[in-house]
Amino acid sequence: MLEKAAHEYINYSGHYYNIDELITNFVIREIYDSFKWDVVLGEGEVTGFTRFVKKYDEYKYLAEFFGNELSPGAIVKDKEGNTLNTIHMMATIGVGLFGTPGVNADYFGWAGDVMTGAKNIYDYKRRMDVSREEAAKEIIGVNTSISSCSLDDLYSDVDSYNIMKRYKGSGGNTPGSYLISIFEDYYTRGNRNRFKDFYDSLGGKSGFAEYVENTLSEYILKKVLGGNAGRYEIKAAGNRFVEIIEEKAR
Repeated sequence: MLEKAAHEYINYSGHYYNIDELITNFVIREIYDSFKWDVVLGEGEVTGFTRFVKKYDEYKYLAEFFGNELSPGAIVKDKEGNTLNTIHMMATIGVGLFGTPGVNADYFGWAGDVMTGAKNIYDYKRRMDVSREEAAKEIIGVNTSISSCSLDDLYSDVDSYNIMKRYKGSGGNTPGSYLISIFEDYYTRGNRNRFKDFYDSLGGKSGFAEYVENTLSEYILKKVLGGNAGRYEIKAAGNRFVEIIEEKAR
């Protein structure tokens, strides 16, 4: 329905727009509508497409739907039964493809989840009186209500990165939503090696762990998402993330 609204907006405005950019920017601004994210993204303008969607009764519900990552219908399962959050994925991909220049899309994907996982580790360690490493094993990559970096989150993060990479490598210039067609192809035949593709793209055996460590050390990421987590909680979260990805990439 959002793609349909984008087509109608283009006809209404009389201008050419990239449909995927319209769609993903709308999702990004509906989810990350707060001061702390303006620090990362830059203060976002209320675009003509956003006004268009919110003006017409046929589309008004889309703002509410895409403004809540837990909206009914946003959480889906792939063919293997893995749970995915499609709204979170669209926002992550949108930042990577069309976001503010210089903004690291990893903040909105795996790195953001690992950093919030570090915050969970800080809280869990204090509450349960366990080591950071023990806390990390209970938080990172575990489907539990106390984790902001669950295994479900990691599937969504890895797939977002892989889909974004495919889009960049294939041009993304068609009359309709090229992004939606890549989604469809990826989930029908192209994600059997999702973790290995992700791992290899970010350095593989020789560079993945270092890439993760360097990304998680960036000040703005810690400032926005890290809460009370210190460098040791962040390190424990990052190390556990690396272990999980390396294991699944084998």
